[in-house]
Amino acid sequence: MSARKRLAKTSGSIAAGTLAAVDANPTFDDGYVLSRDGETCLAVGDAVYVSFRWEIPRDAGNIVQGDSARFTVGFVPRRCSEE
Repeated sequence: MSARKRLAKTSGSIAAGTLAAVDANPTFDDGYVLSRDGETCLAVGDAVYVSFRWEIPRDAGNIVQGDSARFTVGFVPRRCSEE
């Protein structure tokens, strides 16, 4: 089974709601540690897939026309400790 399929079975949302609500969530103040099957260390060749999804309600009409949203995503790789 590929890593992508394995991740699809175990992954889920870490946040939901409006962009403003997610931004205000203190969970992300110091970053968010990604893990795969509970493991935060990746071996050579391992991968973690990250995606973002948001929707505009169908009944929003043209009220959002011209609006925008910005966010920054950063990744800080760290060496795994030797055990």
